[in-house]
Amino acid sequence: MRFAHGFAIASFTPFIPFIPRQFDTVNRPFADACPLYQEILYSPWHPDRLRLPRKNGIGTMLARICVFIASLMLLIACAWHFGFLRSFVWKVVNYQIQSEFPSVEQISIDEFEKMSETDYLLVDTRSSREYTTSHLRGAINSTIPDAILREAAKQGKSTVVLYCSVGYRSAVVAKKLQDRLAEGTGSEQAAIYNLKGSIFEWANRGKATFKNGEEVNIIDPYDMLWGQLLEDTVQRVER
Repeated sequence: MRFAHGFAIASFTPFIPFIPRQFDTVNRPFADACPLYQEILYSPWHPDRLRLPRKNGIGTMLARICVFIASLMLLIACAWHFGFLRSFVWKVVNYQIQSEFPSVEQISIDEFEKMSETDYLLVDTRSSREYTTSHLRGAINSTIPDAILREAAKQGKSTVVLYCSVGYRSAVVAKKLQDRLAEGTGSEQAAIYNLKGSIFEWANRGKATFKNGEEVNIIDPYDMLWGQLLEDTVQRVER
């Protein structure tokens, strides 16, 4: 209940400076219920308290803009902290991958876990630095289509599953593999899948990652920005 009340106030805060004082019948219940709201609404820097013309005052407009930006940043920080924004960004990332690579078939983690390890070649398309930190069990590290297809043929695997941090880089390699197979110049044939959410989503679900055959459960975040898609409970390498 406390969280719901706090989030409601935070969501409403960016618009406080734009509420005229004439709407006191609406503002008063919020102000009485939340001292912080009251301080914001009736503080000296609220537009209606400034001794400047409401329509033409530059100070009034600057005050509104500053309060709006600060409040919006607070709202974004709260949304990210409680996972709302992270979930939204994940949906945007997955939509972008599917839109940009419509021919690449995505496979969910649940579907991937139902597959037999003897049927697929698992390929990590991240950098060697990221792969060395940790990877999924049995994965090889490569981004070269011909090398991947040769390894699949060598191991007698009819399926190739690719992953990276969030699924974009692996989708790029998956598309190259499809183009290579479409050329029909080689004897290699394989079904190509991109692991949706890739190793970040894998780690967010609390699943094991490995290094040199040993479970390590630590992830390379790629960089500080993309690392924000990892849950706070996931151990990561500092970059």
